Amino acid sequence: MIDAVRRVVGRPDLPVKPFPWITLWFAASFVRFMREAIEMRWLWKQSLALDNGRLASLLGASRIRPSMMR
Repeated sequence: MIDAVRRVVGRPDLPVKPFPWITLWFAASFVRFMREAIEMRWLWKQSLALDNGRLASLLGASRIRPSMMR
């Protein structure tokens, strides 16, 4: 994704910086969404992959192909 953003903005040297989580900690005292975002922080640290095997066995084969998702 980083390479795609760099290509779209036309800056191959665009720096990548970590997300400033400390700002969410400060804002969490006032904004409820910030507390919720901090609670979901683990999603940024862990990779997730979904498997639709059970859904496909229930509904049958999917008509959507990965090439259609582009």
